[in-house]
Amino acid sequence: MLNVGPLEILLIVVIALLVIGPEDLPDAVRKVGRFFAELRRYGEEVQEEVRAIIEDAASGLEDDLKATEPSGGSDLKFDSKNLPDSGGTGG
Repeated sequence: MLNVGPLEILLIVVIALLVIGPEDLPDAVRKVGRFFAELRRYGEEVQEEVRAIIEDAASGLEDDLKATEPSGGSDLKFDSKNLPDSGGTGG
């Protein structure tokens, strides 16, 4: 996601100390942390909704395919286990 090294973090901390001040810095850091946690939760919710929509669509397509074949079956099967893992890697 973001490639922020130790030098960049140090620069951000120094600028934050100068702009916000040492008294208000802990509260500001907590607010930023809460913001990013909420943003992450929102992203996970969107990801789950998209996954559910894709599974519904794939299931519907599989049902349509079964209905159009004379034998009533197909060699094509949808397996939700083959979907990419949302374990937080790759952003």
